Amino acid sequence: QAEVDDAGYAAVQRGVTGTSRIDLLGTDGAWTRCRIWADPGIDPRSAVLEAVLAAGGRLRELHAQRPALEDVFRAKLSGPSAPGDRA
Repeated sequence: QAEVDDAGYAAVQRGVTGTSRIDLLGTDGAWTRCRIWADPGIDPRSAVLEAVLAAGGRLRELHAQRPALEDVFRAKLSGPSAPGDRA
């Protein structure tokens, strides 16, 4: 999950190596919260930071969000798995 300014959000939307999807979670003044879905086995946080900074953007928060063990078991029992870890 990330919290970025407008330039940072635009950079993330253009695509970051190791990511597969971006979900807009909301805005808070000049900041945009988004969930960045990582490709399996990839930690894209460095690439996200580099893309935001290269675009002249600002990053206020960036953290990995791993699924709880219960969610992993539930997903395995209910069918196909979700696309990658979230950053």
